[in-house]
Amino acid sequence: MNRKFIQFCLLLAALTLAQASLFGQDGPATVAAGLESPYKMTMTPAGNLLVGETGKGSNAGRITLVNKTTGAKSILVSGLPSVSSDESNESITGMIVRERTLYALTGEGDVVISGTAPGTQIPNPKVASSPIFSALLAFRFPSELEAVTAPFVMTAQDQLRLANGIDVELDNGAGAKVTVQMVANFQDVTPDANTIGRASHPFGMDFAKGNSNFLYIADSGQNKLLRVDVTTGRTRTMATFPPIPNQGGFGPPVSDVVPTNVRAYGDQLLMTYLSGFPFTPGASGAYLVNPATGEWQPFLTNHTSVMDVLVRESDDNPRPQFWVLEFSANMLAQPGLPGRLVTYATQTPTVAQGGLVTPVSMVRDSNGDIYVSELATGRIVKVAAK
Repeated sequence: MNRKFIQFCLLLAALTLAQASLFGQDGPATVAAGLESPYKMTMTPAGNLLVGETGKGSNAGRITLVNKTTGAKSILVSGLPSVSSDESNESITGMIVRERTLYALTGEGDVVISGTAPGTQIPNPKVASSPIFSALLAFRFPSELEAVTAPFVMTAQDQLRLANGIDVELDNGAGAKVTVQMVANFQDVTPDANTIGRASHPFGMDFAKGNSNFLYIADSGQNKLLRVDVTTGRTRTMATFPPIPNQGGFGPPVSDVVPTNVRAYGDQLLMTYLSGFPFTPGASGAYLVNPATGEWQPFLTNHTSVMDVLVRESDDNPRPQFWVLEFSANMLAQPGLPGRLVTYATQTPTVAQGGLVTPVSMVRDSNGDIYVSELATGRIVKVAAK
């Protein structure tokens, strides 16, 4: 399902860029530009930004460090899995840092191709561009990420070694080395009664509060929430999200629930999701998930295309504040093309920032400022604290 969404996003992105001048006049401030298809972001312990770039062509993905104050960019790791196909234009689909370890997810890549029947996909009859698509990697750095002065470059041979369970050491030629480990390599494709094949597509992750061993991963291809023990690599399916009735008036009778990210919220998890085609307004939101049992329930509802959520909890205020990032206010309507950031300071949501151009991911710093990656423009933009 997510491959089709990505194709749609690329088309929407082209339209967005063509019309950006129409709705971008009141947009947020640009922090950095010139990034190549930036997907997910995270923050370093020092408070700067890490962004996953797709690049152009096979194994052109990279992780880039962005100074949130100056916008200066430096490549941290390059040579990461990506493909040149327009149907799967992505590389790093999730990142999180714990001390000096950077955990990174790789997307589904080209492990499947479109089938002959509409809405179907089959395993790629050719060899995929990388053996480590749909995987969780750990990069163990010897020092703070900001101390890296030259990029680490991963080769095709390095990827093959990782796929075989062998740790890889990368040397940047500037006196620094990083150890890369395959934490979990998810099954690329599973049989599906409706689509023939269904690819794994990890697309965001977070640690549950109080437990640094378990990473919870949103799988937008399998429509699942996974739990990975980062010490052993053992992977467990915590929840599977069934299709929802299509209320759009056309298209298939049901739409997939497509997970887009997961965030810790108290002792619970918030998993954001969007619906499959026809992307019916109101069919997207976030589920509240119990990480111990996998039980879930609707929490933030009546949105259109939720890609991410942030939560601010304070001892001074018993009511938490939520920020919800929407890719588009109306996926199929041209006037609804720009995305937006919606906030819940109360039970009634308000638009904190409109005019976002294909927003995908966001992070919040200690000052309360929010940084958003825009897929189509190659920008990171800043929404000032309010």
